Amino acid sequence: MQALLHQILDDAARRWPKQVAIVGDSGELTYEELSDASRRIASGLRDRGVRRSDRVLVISPNRPEVIALCFATSRLGAIHVVIDPDVKPFHLDHIIRDADPRAVLTDSDFPHLFAANPRPLQAEVAPSDPVSLTYTSGSTALPKAVIATHANVLFVVDAILRRLEYRTDDSVFCCLPLSFDYALYQAFLSARVGASLLLQNTDVAGPALLATLTRYRPSVVPIVPLLAEQLIRLVRKRDGRGPDSVRLFTSTGATLTRTHIAGLQGAFPQAQIAPMFGLTECKRVSILHPSELSSHAGSVGRPLEGTQCLIVDPDRHPLPPRTSGELLVRGHHVMAGYWRAPELSAARFFEEPTGVRSLLTGDECWMDDQGYLYFVGRHDDIFKNRGYRMSTIEIEAAALSIEGVESATVVAPTADTPFTIVAITRHSSDAVLAELARRLPRAKVPDVCLVVNQLPTGINWKLDRASLQRIIETNRS
Repeated sequence: MQALLHQILDDAARRWPKQVAIVGDSGELTYEELSDASRRIASGLRDRGVRRSDRVLVISPNRPEVIALCFATSRLGAIHVVIDPDVKPFHLDHIIRDADPRAVLTDSDFPHLFAANPRPLQAEVAPSDPVSLTYTSGSTALPKAVIATHANVLFVVDAILRRLEYRTDDSVFCCLPLSFDYALYQAFLSARVGASLLLQNTDVAGPALLATLTRYRPSVVPIVPLLAEQLIRLVRKRDGRGPDSVRLFTSTGATLTRTHIAGLQGAFPQAQIAPMFGLTECKRVSILHPSELSSHAGSVGRPLEGTQCLIVDPDRHPLPPRTSGELLVRGHHVMAGYWRAPELSAARFFEEPTGVRSLLTGDECWMDDQGYLYFVGRHDDIFKNRGYRMSTIEIEAAALSIEGVESATVVAPTADTPFTIVAITRHSSDAVLAELARRLPRAKVPDVCLVVNQLPTGINWKLDRASLQRIIETNRS
């Protein structure tokens, strides 16, 4: 039984040595070659003085070598920190100071590391040892790092696979940055079952996205909602269907609405869709099986096996079904806390008397009588206006239900900013507001609709709210 991250790869190399593990711009590697590459990199890092608990920071676009590096640090008991090269310099400076890495690597380091002779390593590594630091996006504040142990990663990989059932003959497409844990885990999930990872750089997540899918014909495509919107638009412009090779879409990072789901079903009628819910602090909470889309519309699914979800009040007392409150998650995938932030960790993470770790997520949710989870919004997404409590997600979903609205996001009112919806649509601003008035109570209809050609996104294809705020302010002036 695998207890350490790199043992997933070694098991894959034994079982499927000649199976293609990764296809990328720099070539392809079989599982046998990927395992050998990780051993070479581990030896090269050892020569550079990397030891147990040291951080190894890599700044690189999506390359097979980055994945080999993650397995290599596992062999040493070191900790990988994957950073996207498009990170803002201000944030990168903070990350380097905060992580205090033994080594900082870029693309130019890989040839030297690959040239090292793989040697037996005597590192003592325990399942409870940290294996990764994942820095949050830090769009409005300094990024903070979530600590994951080997045990955390292996537990959640197996729990996800029990629900999603990746197969050995799958080809998993990934164009999200490997600094995003959703993307990096595609390598771990693929290795666990011997699937092939089609690793692309983030620049294909634009007009070339559909052409790239058509070329590579993957069977599994992980997306985020804004990527789904892009894909749906591209298929509609072509007035056809997406490649019939896709059997499964998974989604996380934001709410996949019924409109998103209907659009994907129209563009890829042969594909199943699995909405998921998670956060970096515990990786994955729940998955809605594709067979449950119609019977539990709007749900993000049941908690993963080995996961307990409670809806609690501010005093952490459990609330009854169908009552909104804060989501509390218990399980072996609850991470070890935030790196070098004990006070912040203590506010979110705690250990039960039974020894099981728990996490206060900061998400407002409710559960039905069958244990299916429904996401209302982050605390930041919920606001009061005109005496009514409302969620940006509810209003955005109403906007997306308007035919001709391709994307929409809501900005809550402040002293300086009106209640605004920003939309990509062929309709006029007045027409969008009129349609919203037909769908929502008057108090929930925004004061202003701003029509744009494109929404600003960050590295992980999540909405860049700071840039959006600047767009709104520019249009007001």
